[in-house]
Amino acid sequence: MASDGGSTAYGQAASAPGFGSTAIGRGAGSSVAYDHATAVGTNALVNGNYAVVIGSSSQGVALPQAGLYSIAIGAGNDGDGPGARANDTFGVAIGTGAFAVGVRSTSVGAFAGFGSTAAGNHRNSFFGEEAGQNVTGGGNTAAGLAAGHTVTGNVNSAFGNSAGQAVTGNNNLAAGALSGTTVKGSYNVAYGDNAGRNVTGNNNVAIGRNSGRTIAVSNTTAIGTNARATAQQAIAIGYQSIANVANTVSIGSAGGERRIMNVAAAVKNTDAVNLKQVKQLIAAASASPAAVAAPVAPEPPAVSVVAVGPDNARHSGDDIRRELAELRALVRQQQQRIAQLESRVASAR
Repeated sequence: MASDGGSTAYGQAASAPGFGSTAIGRGAGSSVAYDHATAVGTNALVNGNYAVVIGSSSQGVALPQAGLYSIAIGAGNDGDGPGARANDTFGVAIGTGAFAVGVRSTSVGAFAGFGSTAAGNHRNSFFGEEAGQNVTGGGNTAAGLAAGHTVTGNVNSAFGNSAGQAVTGNNNLAAGALSGTTVKGSYNVAYGDNAGRNVTGNNNVAIGRNSGRTIAVSNTTAIGTNARATAQQAIAIGYQSIANVANTVSIGSAGGERRIMNVAAAVKNTDAVNLKQVKQLIAAASASPAAVAAPVAPEPPAVSVVAVGPDNARHSGDDIRRELAELRALVRQQQQRIAQLESRVASAR
């Protein structure tokens, strides 16, 4: 059945009652007068103006469907899988069992988006067989076989075979086969096969194969194959490096230590000191015997004991004054040597 408004219907029970619509195939089209809609295939069903449905199916839940300004391409049947469905505005579903549920959603690939039928879903994009299945939320992206499977949250992204599966949270990013799976938290980043798996926390970064796995902390960074930062705000850099103390940076592990090369001389109190500076300090401290041990006051010159009488009283007083003068000179000498040592130590810092 076709309307008088330039519509075309071919096939048993095909129906194109709207203006400028086309229905080709048994049971194709719609009983509702949608305009400029196109349905090609047995039981292909349009649900809005400017909708395009291509694909055949048996009766029942399997029939392909498309909403307003949407495109659904993919056949199906009740036994093997439903036809493609893009049930809302500006949706695109291509492939048997592909579901694009919610406004401006896209699913491309056999069973892409299948089961992602929660009310309120919107603007999700899934590419690849079984990608984006069982998703609840909006703005999520998945590309790759079974990527982004079983996700609850918004604006999560998964790229790679089975990446970003079993995620609860928002704004998580996974790139690499099996990366970023089983995550509870938000703003976590995983790059590399198996990176960032089994994570509970926020703002964690894992870069490298098997990096950043099995942690329950936040704000960590692990860079390198098998690197792990397991304490709050810790950073692990390098192959198999472990950072297990909060607020620390590790470039190795127990038994797998590394050196840091090309370190500039320290300037501020919180800068790292290089070996050259340490050697200079040691040399300055060793330059004077006074630096080896605490300064010891020199023994005073021996004082002769003389009998006091009218003839020798004048000589005894002169001797005491001379010996006190010598003692004062020795004290001044030691003070000068201490000042010189302190100056050398200060210049070596």
